[in-house]
Amino acid sequence: MIKTKIILFVLIMILLTNCAEPLSSTTNTAIPQSIFTLTVNVEPSITITRTPQSTNQPTLTPSVTWTPLPTVSVQESNVKIKELLENNGGCALPCWWGITPNKTAWTEALYYLSPYIFQLENGSTDAYTENGKRHTYTNFQFLYNILDEATPSRIVLGVRDDIVIGMSIYPPGTEHKYQLHQLLALLGPPKQILISAQQSSPIPELPPTVLVLDYSEIGIWASYGYLPTQVGENLSICPHTLGAGNYEITYGNVSGRLELFDPKMEGSERMPIEKYANMVGGFTAKKLEDVTNMNIETFYNTFIDSESGVCLETRADLWP
Repeated sequence: MIKTKIILFVLIMILLTNCAEPLSSTTNTAIPQSIFTLTVNVEPSITITRTPQSTNQPTLTPSVTWTPLPTVSVQESNVKIKELLENNGGCALPCWWGITPNKTAWTEALYYLSPYIFQLENGSTDAYTENGKRHTYTNFQFLYNILDEATPSRIVLGVRDDIVIGMSIYPPGTEHKYQLHQLLALLGPPKQILISAQQSSPIPELPPTVLVLDYSEIGIWASYGYLPTQVGENLSICPHTLGAGNYEITYGNVSGRLELFDPKMEGSERMPIEKYANMVGGFTAKKLEDVTNMNIETFYNTFIDSESGVCLETRADLWP
């Protein structure tokens, strides 16, 4: 049952974030539901919006009494967000802005985030019984602005029984310190790297090529989307190329996306990374060393340098 809820968390986050309407647009571009395996309705049921100047706060019943933080101006909010993007609230991943998966209470997370967000969306709430105990699971999406970025950024929190159990972090928030070369320098070689590659994607909202870096032992998955070029019989992926890691970020897709969770959530408690990689890439992902000209070591040594000028290559006929 726990496995079902964790898998549902990732599925809901993908659907919710891709179905969210860009604030600068009146149209809605959604990823077709046919690529997901869903058994419940996951459309947002509640939407709470506010601006930083507003004094209205979402109404919840906290398990701990918190003194409300003062309302801040747009300028003050941007200063604080930039500070958080630089120092991550004084904590290390998988903690984000002081919120630690499987430890931080939802009401505590809301207390810290609410002065700096302009919209909070509440997804479906799922109630279930396990070992005779009743549980509830809900996902929440926070939207916030960075003054010099045209695209709003988002954080999606999965909450079970008032505890944050996982987070998805999207660009442009991830682009300040967690670009591919920065993440490699920070975390070292990943446990494994999965890749799915096509010259063009059959699903417009998904990048044609996706890399998923596995740091499960510390509670992190990182996904990067790219637009490859055809070179003879190969597809060439060049992470150092300007804009290559920012493919259609206005749709909130996997480019520069982080999944953060408790590393102790092993086995049945966590969705297999292979299934996750298949979903964010839109089709079957494969191990890097099986289908490209690099293994994990050469990938790490090459792309830790943002100016290496080297491209990753995979045979085009290996992919549908």
